[in-house]
Amino acid sequence: MLSPKLLASTPFRDRTALYDLAGTLQLYFVGLAQVSPTQFRLLPIGTPGGSVWMAAVQEQFRAAGDALGVNIPDLASYDLADARDFASWTFTMSETLELLRLEAGVA
Repeated sequence: MLSPKLLASTPFRDRTALYDLAGTLQLYFVGLAQVSPTQFRLLPIGTPGGSVWMAAVQEQFRAAGDALGVNIPDLASYDLADARDFASWTFTMSETLELLRLEAGVA
């Protein structure tokens, strides 16, 4: 499984990169669910952008976090149109994925 820390380097205002991140995120959760010692729901994350997408991402993280005992930070309140918020969001999201990966027992 790839290190999720790579997602922290997603370039700002690159629509293709954001779509790639969204697809990678969905596939990452599918892979994580397959190896997780505790089952969790897989939710459709959908097309990136906007508050509906951010809420879907938050819910998927929460489902995995609840199952694996990882506290999930607020990932839905960032403004991805702001460069600083985007950088903070990608960093926080990737670090949280790393915690989920470790709790699932994936080295």
